[in-house]
Amino acid sequence: MNHGPDGSRPFLNHARWDMVIEFATELCRVGTLNSVALVTGSRDSVVGPVYLGRQHLGEPTPLRDDSIFLVASITKPVVATG
Repeated sequence: MNHGPDGSRPFLNHARWDMVIEFATELCRVGTLNSVALVTGSRDSVVGPVYLGRQHLGEPTPLRDDSIFLVASITKPVVATG
């Protein structure tokens, strides 16, 4: 999220968001990540969620929209500030 030219309201840089999705898609494709769910927003709007990857290791079933992720301590700052 960036602030608008007048510094007032945050806005999404769609080109950067698309780059994030493309990068995460590639990480899932090559097996670096099994799955990932992405969402961004502000208090006024939400973009996403985007679900990528597989539901289970070694199976082709796509990630479901009701999947539950364990969030380790190392990811909390990313989740909180993302």
